[in-house]
Amino acid sequence: MKKFILRLFLFAAFMFSILCVCTSCAGNSYYGAAGAYFNAFCKFDYKTMYDMLTPGSQGRVDYEEFVDYHKKVYDLLKVTSVKVERGNSVDNGLSQSFEYTATFTSSEYGTFSYDMQLEVYKKAKFYLVAWTPANVVADMNWNDRVFSSTVKGKRGEIFDRDGRILVKNDTAVTVYAEKAKIEGKEDATAKSVADALGLDFSAVLEKYKKSYGDTGVFAALFKDDFTPEMEAAIDKIENVKIDRDSITPIRYYPYKSALAQTLGYSTPVTPEDRQQEKYKYLAEGTRIGRSGLEAVYDDYLQPSDGVQIYLLSDDSKRKTVLFKENAKDGYDLVLTVDILIQKNITDYMIENFTGKSTGTANVIDPKTGAVVALVSFPGYDANIYAFDKTQNYGDLFENKDTPLLNRNVQGTYPPGSIFKSIMACIGIESGTVSTSTVFPYENEIEYYTYEKDRWRPAGSKWSNYIVRQAFRNANVTGPLNMRRALTWSDNIYFGWLAMKVGKDNMIDYAARLGIGDELKFDLKVKKAQLFNKESTLNSQKLLADTGFGQAEVLFSPLQLCCTFSMFGNGGTIMNPYIVQSICSTNEKGEHVVEKSAETSVFKTPFSENTVLTVRNILENTAQNGTGKSGIKGIENIRIAAKTGTAETGTTATGEVGWYAGYVIEGGENDAVLVSADESDFKFALVRYIFQQLQNEIQ
Repeated sequence: MKKFILRLFLFAAFMFSILCVCTSCAGNSYYGAAGAYFNAFCKFDYKTMYDMLTPGSQGRVDYEEFVDYHKKVYDLLKVTSVKVERGNSVDNGLSQSFEYTATFTSSEYGTFSYDMQLEVYKKAKFYLVAWTPANVVADMNWNDRVFSSTVKGKRGEIFDRDGRILVKNDTAVTVYAEKAKIEGKEDATAKSVADALGLDFSAVLEKYKKSYGDTGVFAALFKDDFTPEMEAAIDKIENVKIDRDSITPIRYYPYKSALAQTLGYSTPVTPEDRQQEKYKYLAEGTRIGRSGLEAVYDDYLQPSDGVQIYLLSDDSKRKTVLFKENAKDGYDLVLTVDILIQKNITDYMIENFTGKSTGTANVIDPKTGAVVALVSFPGYDANIYAFDKTQNYGDLFENKDTPLLNRNVQGTYPPGSIFKSIMACIGIESGTVSTSTVFPYENEIEYYTYEKDRWRPAGSKWSNYIVRQAFRNANVTGPLNMRRALTWSDNIYFGWLAMKVGKDNMIDYAARLGIGDELKFDLKVKKAQLFNKESTLNSQKLLADTGFGQAEVLFSPLQLCCTFSMFGNGGTIMNPYIVQSICSTNEKGEHVVEKSAETSVFKTPFSENTVLTVRNILENTAQNGTGKSGIKGIENIRIAAKTGTAETGTTATGEVGWYAGYVIEGGENDAVLVSADESDFKFALVRYIFQQLQNEIQ
């Protein structure tokens, strides 16, 4: 009996404490209870909120579970604060419903709101809340779970000036099977797939075994490589399927090796990349530019991933989306390049240079600096980097012809006799000579044979060193003036001229030409030089050799082409550029220009009168002199041109052959510069390019 009385007393005390709590928290009316709950809700005061629940609600969820329901959602949404705006209320007799809008502020996703409903019941003298998970976020049920998934944006693509796509986001043709359906038959199925696709069986089987999840991938091929015959053969293999648009995303280069070094490549983010703050939160599989334009413009090409936070029902079906932030695709790049000209030149060099010579080809608009073509040979098929897991590209690094090297911007070479056209401008602009100034044989020449073809300055201390005349018999062909010297590329004249101009003037004009300055371009360009820092042109021999583009003079092909292009632009050298615009895409799929390239002047070293004077001689050089092989067989074209051959230790043959030309009439008015290890190859190559430029205006 005493035990019963004691239990009754303890129960009464417990109920009294509960009633005290409820009385302190619930308020003394429907509105008071709702207001107290909303006030606690806005403060994330879960203890007060829980104490206001009906016994039925508390019986279904304990305090820890109650807190967990809120935190899982609000932590995922990064909620920092909440405000409640009350709406209408409805009297239901035993309860009252309060409509309200909860507006959440997120540290990451801004603000968002849900329309919700709170049910308040009167229990004896108390007003209590009938709580469900729908009071955390709208439409949430007791067994629902909350998930977050990344909505991936697309990396920006790259186009040529006429809208042809150069780098695109695509998917490979994937041959696969559901693992459960071929269990125990993996080897036989892989053998059938390998036979159908003409692939190595062991490679196909290994790829299948390394596949994750329920899907086993046997092979992934470029769409252009997947023939109708292959498809027909695959269709006959039991339980093997073909996917074209979802399983294997790739970064595809339709023109393969054309412009490969300039476009560059991208590969998926790595754990090492994530050490950098800007890559820390990139989704798995997101590509990062590693070289070329893909690297330089990575910040523009990089998409901004979105997020979707949603409820998942107890049967794992996606239901209410709690928050969605759309992904933002990366910006596209539109280049100045005409990819058809670029590809044609590349194909020509593949056919004629492979195994024989390396080389370059530059085509530039002199008026703007826009790059029309930029070929570095040999190149490589950029699709080796198309798949997330790259193929074996070790051979590219070991290849003696360095196909990964963009010779146009990363290589520097002596310009040889191309420099004579620049030297002629220096001589005229400085007042040192005119076009009619004749080399003074009687004072300067030393005769080593009966021909006047070798020179060293009278009174010089040169011992075993001479400068050879390129084309001999001066007395037969007339006095050696500048016109004849430039037309026939005479070393003696320009060696002598450099010495007459003098070291200080040469250094001054080098500065005016931007030699030693950084050329502004989308890719980093190696600086040109007039001399090594150690020599500073102190030797008369160096000074003389500099006059015809040897000694220590070095140019990248791109800068040499830009410099020569001054003959098409009144003496002004423009900064080159290859990215015309950065674009977004509207709902119609049309490009919207966000940022356009601005043309800019690099240097203006000479007056218009000087360059026109020299250009007239260069036109004669193309028609009647050393440059005539560059237009042989091409009708109705006028060009100004200069050839050159320079000794260098950076090519397979130990020399580099140049041809520089500007199309005055009869084709696109572009400047062209080509180079080849095998000097004679330059003529056929440049002829081919001039024909391409003629076709552009037909």
